Amino acid sequence: MCGYSLFSYIDPGTGGLLVSILSGLAMAAAYSARGFIYAVSNRITGGGTVTSETDFAGKLVFFNEGKNYWNVFQPIIQELVEREISFVYLTADSDDPGLNLDSPHVQAVNLRSIQRATLVLNRLKADTVVMTTPQLGTLFLKRSKSVRHYCHLLHAPTDIRGYKKFAFDDFDSVLCSSARQIENLRQLENDRGTPAKELFETGCTYYDSAEGLENAGADAVLVAPTWGVKGYLPTLGEEIIENLLAAGETVIFRPHPQSWTADREILDHIV
Repeated sequence: MCGYSLFSYIDPGTGGLLVSILSGLAMAAAYSARGFIYAVSNRITGGGTVTSETDFAGKLVFFNEGKNYWNVFQPIIQELVEREISFVYLTADSDDPGLNLDSPHVQAVNLRSIQRATLVLNRLKADTVVMTTPQLGTLFLKRSKSVRHYCHLLHAPTDIRGYKKFAFDDFDSVLCSSARQIENLRQLENDRGTPAKELFETGCTYYDSAEGLENAGADAVLVAPTWGVKGYLPTLGEEIIENLLAAGETVIFRPHPQSWTADREILDHIV
C-alpha cells in the first residue's frame, strides 16, 4: 500500500483571522464557564442572603486586593483613625498589614482570596466603597445594587491612558493625583458619552508617607517606574540608576509592586 503524507497550511490573512476568531470564542467560553462556577458558588455560599461579610449598610468601606497596595490606602486610613471616623477595611490578602489595625473605629475583614472577595463585593451592602481596582462592572466585579457610591483611588501619578478606556465608566467618583488626570478623565467621558463623575485632585497618597524620603535630603532623586513594557524599567531602568549614581546623586528606587513578578530578574540584578 502507498503511504500518504498530509500537510496543512494556514493562509496568513484569512487563516490568521480564523485562528483569532476561534481563540476569541475559546476565551469567551472559558470566561462564561468561570462566571457560571462563580454563580453556583455564590448560590452555595448564600449569595442570595446578607451575611456578616457583606452587610455594612450605611458604612464607608475600603477594598484592597493585595498587600502591595497597602501603602496607597495607609495615609487615608491613618487620617480617618486620627479623626475617629468609623469604616470597614476589606482585603483579599491574608498578609495585608491593614488587618493589624488597632482602633475601635476600624472593622478589618480578611476575605482570604480574590475569588472570595469577588463574591462578597458583588452582593455588598454599604454606603460608599473605595478601591484601587479598576474596571468595575466588567467581567466578574460588578456594582452591587446595595452600594450607593463607588469611588476609585488612582494609585499612580501617571497618565490614565495606561488603563483600559472603560476602566472608570462605572465609578461615581475618582480621587486623582493631578489636574492632568482630571483633564484626561473629562475628555474620556466626552469621547465615550458617559456620565460625568465627581473628580477630586487629592495627590498621590503614598508620596506623603514614603519611608526613607524624609531622610534622603532635598537633593535625592526618586526613580519609580511602572511595571512591564509600559514603563522604562526593562530597557533603561538600570542605565538611569547607574548614570545617576555615577553623577554622585542619592537615588531612591521604588519599583511598582507588580514588578516583583513581571520584572523580577531585572529587580534582582539591581538589588
